Amino acid sequence: MINQKLLDYIKNQVEKGKDKNSIKSSLLSVGWQDSDIEEGFRIMDDNKNQVNQEPPSAPMSVQAQENQYNYQQSGVQPQVQPSIQQNSPVLAGTFDLIGQT
Repeated sequence: MINQKLLDYIKNQVEKGKDKNSIKSSLLSVGWQDSDIEEGFRIMDDNKNQVNQEPPSAPMSVQAQENQYNYQQSGVQPQVQPSIQQNSPVLAGTFDLIGQT
């Protein structure tokens, strides 16, 4: 029966660059069943495929990457300043209600 330790071991060995046959041989030599090992590899492959199916995030511009890095390094949270457009209509004064006498 597979467990998280088996999955962690397989993942760790794959990340170290070990091939499937050497990982399988090591597990068989310490008593793991062939069917459990194969199921462990299948689960790892399924998990890998699920992760790869997520859409990648859009690349950031170089300036955005630098800004993000600078904010992370400074520990200061960026503050958004409101944008005030020139020639924006501003309503001020009193208003007469139409139809009132």
